[in-house]
Amino acid sequence: NSFPNFSAELEARLMSLISAKKQQILSMKNQDGSVLLHVVISHGYSLELIRALVLGFKNALCEANSEGLLPFHSALSSKRGDDIIHFLLEENLRAAAIATNHGDFPIHLAIKKNFDVGIVSRLIELYPECLV
Repeated sequence: NSFPNFSAELEARLMSLISAKKQQILSMKNQDGSVLLHVVISHGYSLELIRALVLGFKNALCEANSEGLLPFHSALSSKRGDDIIHFLLEENLRAAAIATNHGDFPIHLAIKKNFDVGIVSRLIELYPECLV
């Protein structure tokens, strides 16, 4: 795995916390306002764990951190795989139309990180005003 903070052991422990219904950990924020979903995404954890976190706390998809990044923005900024990008976008279609505190819409992040035309096209389809 190319993400330096990824840990298979920690991922397994997080999965057990989620399955034990430890809901409070899913909604807690760290010092930069990120929920666990942001952290897991930006540190290279699996789609399986991301999916479990979303199922455990769906509101996490709409939680912006202190930089105005939703988990979807974090996934784009971290150049996560297409499967994770598609999953997060389909779970929160409105994310395509939400800018960060720096004014970057997901389309800007996708282009900066050289995502494929399929993802860029889907973002344009969901929020064509981003081209204006």
